[in-house]
Amino acid sequence: MDAAKNVFYMNLGFPDKMSVPPTESDKSYLAGRGLSVKLSAISSVSAIWLNFAVGEYVELQFDGPPGSLVSWRQGFKVKDAVGGDNRTFIVPSEYLKRLAGRTATLKYVVTPVVGKPRTSGILTFEIRGLYLPALNVIEVVDDTIDLNKISSKGAVKYVTISVDYKDMRDGDQVRVIMEGLDEKQQAVTQSDLRPISSGNLSSNPNFRPMTFIWREEKIKVFNGGVDIYYQVYREGIWYNSIKRSLYVGSRLVGLAPFLQDDDHQNIVGPLDPDKVFGYVNVRIPFSGTLVNDKITMFWHDSSLQNRLTETLTVTPGNVDQDLNIEVYLDRTINSYRGKFVTVYYQIERTLPGGQNLRFNSPAYKFFVGTQQEQDAADSRVLKGAVVGGVKDGSMDVSLARTGTTLTVPFAETEEGDNVTAYWQLAEGGAPTVLGTQAVVAANVNNDLVFNISAATVNTALNKKATAYYVIERQGLDGKPRKFRSQEASFSVGPQLADLSLPAPEVPAVVDAVLNPMVALNGTKVVIRPSAAFAVGDTVRLFFSGTGGAGTPDIATQTVSSLSQALEFIITASAIGANMGSVVWVYYNVTRNGLARPIESQENLFKIERLGLDNFSAPVIAQAPGGVLDLAAVNTDIVIVLKAWLFMAAGQLVWLSLQGVAKDGSFLEINVWTAKPLTGTEAQQDLAITVARAEFDKLADGSEFEVFAKVSVDQDIEDLYAEEFPVLTVAIKSQVNPSGGGSTGGASGTGST
Repeated sequence: MDAAKNVFYMNLGFPDKMSVPPTESDKSYLAGRGLSVKLSAISSVSAIWLNFAVGEYVELQFDGPPGSLVSWRQGFKVKDAVGGDNRTFIVPSEYLKRLAGRTATLKYVVTPVVGKPRTSGILTFEIRGLYLPALNVIEVVDDTIDLNKISSKGAVKYVTISVDYKDMRDGDQVRVIMEGLDEKQQAVTQSDLRPISSGNLSSNPNFRPMTFIWREEKIKVFNGGVDIYYQVYREGIWYNSIKRSLYVGSRLVGLAPFLQDDDHQNIVGPLDPDKVFGYVNVRIPFSGTLVNDKITMFWHDSSLQNRLTETLTVTPGNVDQDLNIEVYLDRTINSYRGKFVTVYYQIERTLPGGQNLRFNSPAYKFFVGTQQEQDAADSRVLKGAVVGGVKDGSMDVSLARTGTTLTVPFAETEEGDNVTAYWQLAEGGAPTVLGTQAVVAANVNNDLVFNISAATVNTALNKKATAYYVIERQGLDGKPRKFRSQEASFSVGPQLADLSLPAPEVPAVVDAVLNPMVALNGTKVVIRPSAAFAVGDTVRLFFSGTGGAGTPDIATQTVSSLSQALEFIITASAIGANMGSVVWVYYNVTRNGLARPIESQENLFKIERLGLDNFSAPVIAQAPGGVLDLAAVNTDIVIVLKAWLFMAAGQLVWLSLQGVAKDGSFLEINVWTAKPLTGTEAQQDLAITVARAEFDKLADGSEFEVFAKVSVDQDIEDLYAEEFPVLTVAIKSQVNPSGGGSTGGASGTGST
């Protein structure tokens, strides 16, 4: 509390010299940490007044002043706990730094099961210190430092770090810091300190922004990720900038694919089949690939029904070249004319430890046809053709012997039009041209009829087909334009194809979302009886999600009754591996006499994440009551992560400690970084040993936080990992206070 201004406050940064043990003023400096906020269920022990009760939802709200656009929220459902469900939240430091020199507010809102929400009182406080934006690394592309593409001068290769901040002044000292792990997973820290003088600040117009040179030999020490930031020293206080997390090495996926013609010239805009000589090249940038990577290219239209895939393997001979996949005009491109196409690729990589990772590239989207056709496709929709012998989406099977007709309604045609009719199998492939007719004065008021031969119909027997027509018409500008009709889709014969089987049902799914808490023992998938089934059919269910356990092999079932539903059980491990992801559930039917299985429609839904309420805070038994007495502990420190729901081998775990170093600076100790769980570890609580010497680095009498995360889908990026509640521990002071210390500042640990 600032008595002079009668206002609460906290300080960014950390003092150059701290008292031992730290004074209350020292504790008001966050040293780059987040702000610890404690919410207590019981506000008065004597009155037993409950701030919130079991079953209610509590949300902590941190906001900057109006117009700041700085806001942060986190909530929890209150559990039944001895002494009340008391929680500690950490407001991330990047939100605090954006409000340097301004005020912020904290409050919480309680939403009961029944009734109106309640709002706590508002705590207003100042955030004092410097706002230091993130630095810039000139050679970085997509947050990646590719050592093959950095700057060079003579034999020296390097990157340029650019630092600038508001109110840069004479006397400031700027220190750039790089932190990460080496190939042995040992912590590495590098730094470069430079002072600012009045001479270089005022007389050198090119001084701002400041530049630091980071040489290749120092960059190469880091294995994968590196955090880079800078500190500014002013008037006895060090201030930390916002951190940037970069990747050292070739990024798994950084660039979208692109198209080139047969002369290797880039294709910009629509893909015009009339200008294609045999094929086009789908180019996959080599910057994200490594030897032995498996690259799968996907090409599909907006319906996702027609899909082309091609797979390549990266070899020593092509690792430094863009990969090339030829897509042919007659076989593929023509069949997509008039449609929007999406192309992307997936990299599958096996790590040295045997772990498989999959990453999708950004998508490249384009229209197949001319620019005029694209404009027309955006605005012109023609009525569908009428196919003879089709009723309720099914064509009489006898027409496979006699043939049928396609009729274009005269209301859609004009004199001078050229109308071409097409027949195409739903499974893809080039369309069959049924013929072209010119619209003249004699037939402009008549429907156009095209014959569909028995041989053409027979190609779709026991399958699904579509029929449509394209009108070529001269525009007002004298240029021809093409208009495509809606497609008439139908099955041929009683054996229905892809889209004729209804999607499977997942009863536990509500509004396309599955709550994993209702699937702790797995979930049921139901396939209802269908007219498409026959006794003896073999039904195979597909649950398609993330790799490994997320896409399990499911035993087939045989249809024994046409009135009984089939039920499949999806295991809890498959549910857990897909939390936070979208899964596709579908099935196919294999029948004697059919060349290929019949596929159902897909059921797409998202599996929710567990959320903070379903994880226990880390536990340090050697720190009873949240206090760690290092003088009484001679062994290494053990941090326990309680087993969580859907815990499984292969999940990746992060564990780190954040606190204040003995010199008052921010200290982060990375214990586990994307560490995969073994089969044994996944069956029990995790007991993680941290060398006692690591804790000797922490300031006497200070607090530190324990952060833990887990990635259930084995994603090596922790951006979407599940977070554990934060554990806050105090280091017991080993020095008796001598008295007289200042207590003017508010503690960095606020409470509401």
